[in-house]
Amino acid sequence: MGYSRALFMGENGMQTIYNTFHPAHMAIYNAYIYPKISETMAEALANNEDVKSYKFSTTFKAVRSNKQEFWCHIQLAVIETYSDGIPMFTLSLLSDVSHIKKDNNIDFLIYKTASDEIQQTISYTSFNEDNSQLKLSKREIEVLALVKKGHTSKEIATKLFLSEHTVHTHRKNMLHKTNTKNMAELIQFAHLKNIF
Repeated sequence: MGYSRALFMGENGMQTIYNTFHPAHMAIYNAYIYPKISETMAEALANNEDVKSYKFSTTFKAVRSNKQEFWCHIQLAVIETYSDGIPMFTLSLLSDVSHIKKDNNIDFLIYKTASDEIQQTISYTSFNEDNSQLKLSKREIEVLALVKKGHTSKEIATKLFLSEHTVHTHRKNMLHKTNTKNMAELIQFAHLKNIF
């Protein structure tokens, strides 16, 4: 990004980090994303879960030292905790995704690593330029993952202990929320957004 490492150290390090975000995107991060990360970690601790099993993924615009804006993808993970489970150290990986980013939405995903090392999407939220949100619930994501595997609504209802009508409602709501016309477009949307 063109910044010296020293700028990120010491008292002014956090201000440097804030200055590397697009101001409007930083406002969304502060208002929604950071509180949701904190809430997720607090819930995990309250449920005696390992916060290291959670991963957070966000796309937003960042600013290089030459003031050039670019789309980046940040993955955040807790890598070390205190003895009481509270996060001690986190690791953030930043990648330039300008060449593959196809829209102007800030995407935010929460993943959890299952016992078999498979990443499960817990939530997906997208913020567009007018600051409105597109949010898929955990249940909608579960339904969508089963649709992707080729299951019928009846099979999904049986697997998730839902009525078939509820599954149809989830499918209809996801199409409406994502402005897609059919399940194939919805699955393509989910792949582009890394929902699964």
